[in-house]
Amino acid sequence: MRGNFEDDQVLSTNGQTIEACGPIEWELPKDQNLKVRVNVDYTQNGDTRNGHSANDAFKPPDDEWMFVMNTSGDLQPGAAQAHAVALGQNGAKVAEWSGTVTIVAGS
Repeated sequence: MRGNFEDDQVLSTNGQTIEACGPIEWELPKDQNLKVRVNVDYTQNGDTRNGHSANDAFKPPDDEWMFVMNTSGDLQPGAAQAHAVALGQNGAKVAEWSGTVTIVAGS
């Protein structure tokens, strides 16, 4: 599997949560029985906030991963560094990705 981030990550109107999301590409048939959870870190102005998909697992044919994570109000609209790790059912790292995203205010 291969994951990525959407360019824009949407912050809630009160700034307390962010919708972490991006596309997933699967290598079939190799990944047909794979289920992953995603851990995410956002770093902005030297501060890092992290979260995970908890009980939300993603598997083929899902074409996107998405979950809402708490930011404690510490993320603001603007550029941020994002890093994610997909973990399989046994807790082993399946994939990892990172990049610059834009945090945008929700409407």
